[in-house]
Amino acid sequence: MVAYNFQKQFADDVESGKKTQTIRKAGKRNPPKVGDALQLYTGMRTKSCRKLADVICTDIRVIKIVPKFGEVLLRLADGINWVIIDSKHNLHQLALDDGFNSEEEFFAYFEKDTDENDMFHGHLIKWEPTK
Repeated sequence: MVAYNFQKQFADDVESGKKTQTIRKAGKRNPPKVGDALQLYTGMRTKSCRKLADVICTDIRVIKIVPKFGEVLLRLADGINWVIIDSKHNLHQLALDDGFNSEEEFFAYFEKDTDENDMFHGHLIKWEPTK
């Protein structure tokens, strides 16, 4: 079981099922696998901790975000090839799906976690509610 914490700004959308994905920075911890059970919370490690949902991971992709250039690179399911998400429509949809109101808001959020090459490295994790 993998648990994820969501900031207040995303909690209502996660709980209602409007937000069905998250982008998490790559780190020491391995990402979940397709089929893994996920527990979604807000306020973890506080008195106001609240479970938002129990879900199942349906897709996981390596993602690179370059806020400086307004680009997103997504590794394809083959695990080898990459696609650049650069059309205004697709970037806007990605931002909305991740709980932001605009591409500008999306890129500003991830800019703080970029590396020395101005790139954010992470995982795009999608889910569906448990039945």
